[in-house]
Parts: sequence; C-alpha cells; structure tokens
Amino acid sequence: MAKVKRKQLFDDPHLSAEYFPAQGQTLVITFSSFSGNREIPSRFGFPFLITKGIPAIYIVAKQNHWWQVEGLVGMCATIRRYSKQFDRVVAYGSSMGGYGALLTADAVGATHVLAVSPQTVIGNPDFPLKENWAAFIAQRPILRDDVRNRLGGAREVMVLYDPALQRDLLHFEHIAGLPAVRGFPTPFASHKILRSLQEMGILSQVIVSLLRGEVDHREYRALVRAGRHRSPSYLKHLALNCDRRNHPRWSEAVRQKLAALSPDPAPEGQTELANT
Repeated sequence: MAKVKRKQLFDDPHLSAEYFPAQGQTLVITFSSFSGNREIPSRFGFPFLITKGIPAIYIVAKQNHWWQVEGLVGMCATIRRYSKQFDRVVAYGSSMGGYGALLTADAVGATHVLAVSPQTVIGNPDFPLKENWAAFIAQRPILRDDVRNRLGGAREVMVLYDPALQRDLLHFEHIAGLPAVRGFPTPFASHKILRSLQEMGILSQVIVSLLRGEVDHREYRALVRAGRHRSPSYLKHLALNCDRRNHPRWSEAVRQKLAALSPDPAPEGQTELANT
C-alpha cells in the first residue's frame, strides 16, 4: 500500500487522534477496541478504510480506560473542527470502541453512528460486563457514562449485536427506544460480530455499505443468511445454543457442518477489523 498522508490532531498520554484524508464524501471517526495483552493498541479499521478511499480519523485509547480520561473533551473539540466540513460523519467502533463512538457522537459532530457489540453504560451493575473489562474500568473514576444522554445530534444510530448473547442484548435494549436507534440483530455471531462477518465473506461489503448508508435491515439480513453457513463462529455458537435448548440432534447436525469447514484466511486489509 502506498504511503498515505496523515495529520496528528491530538496526542496525550491517554489518547491519540490521526486524520487520514481521502476523496470520499463520508468521514469516518473510528475508536479503538479493548487491547487485551497488546502493549500498543491499534487503529480500528486501519488500513481497511484507506483502501476503500474513505477519509478517516483514527482515535486510539492508549490504555483500556473506556474513554474515562480528562483529555477526551479537548480531543473531541479538535476533531469537530474537521468533521464539520463533511455532510455525513460516522462514529464507528466495536465493543469498547462502540461505547466510545456512542459516548462522543455529539461531541465529535457525528451525524451517524455504527456501533458493533457496544457497551451502553459501564457504571450500573444491572448491565453486565466481562470480568476483565470491569477490572480495567474500576481503575479510574467514571467521568461520563450512559450513552442514552449523548445521542441527541445523531440522525441514525446503527447497532450490530447478537440477541442470543444476553450481555450484549441488555446493552442494546438500554438504547433501543431512542428514535434514532436502528438495531441490526445478528444471531449467533457472538460478541465478535466482525469476525463472523469476515468468515461469511461479507465483512467489507457490509461495513462499507453501512458507513455510506447504502444497506437497510432487509439487505443486511439477507447477506447474513446467505453467508452464515460459511462461518465457524456462527456454527459454533448455534451448536451451543442447541445444547442449551436440549436439541442434541440439531446440535450434532450443526457440528457436522462445522467439522466440514476449512477456514479461509481473512482477506488482506480486513484481519485487524475482523478480530476486534
């Protein structure tokens, strides 16, 4: 890939934001995901968006702080000076990054949000979190929370989630009643929906279409139904669901399909996006 010009918009001990210009008319602002054991968190959706000619601002949380840092306000104000030049601005992230996209949508000037398996509140025990997430969140005071109160400016909030995963379903239901929210249920895709879409062979098509506003619920559902038999993640979680519902014959049939699959490598430029 040819070297792409970039501009550092913000950098402090906790956050960074870089702008990669392109000719596209939609600006995408991405938020990094939970970094696990990686010492340096990566830009979410990089270089995928560049290869698609989509201008993007990549926000990276240098620690797993769930955006509970003082510098967030100043960074968002800086980003907004760039985002106001575009008619369509999409805040985009997955899990912790999805929470960040929802939490700062108004502050960065987003007209749309694409959140994949997001948390929607992190300080309320009624909304479950994975144990390792909660451990990181507990290390800092919660400065801002509950994304329901921070989505007044977005015209559309698209949320991809697995309704069979109770934790993610509860977080989606917390905002489902807001007028702008549009749910894209993706049963048995697990928390890592992007990985499942990649295995189905539809990740690039789905994400670009959603970012550009070119796909609706019916088309999304049709794409998932056509490709789900190719996804080991989907088949694995479908089989587990059959076990929980005490359907051993169905479970065995699904496991036979799973055993017959030979997973293909992720297409170039999509691996990082799919694994978040």
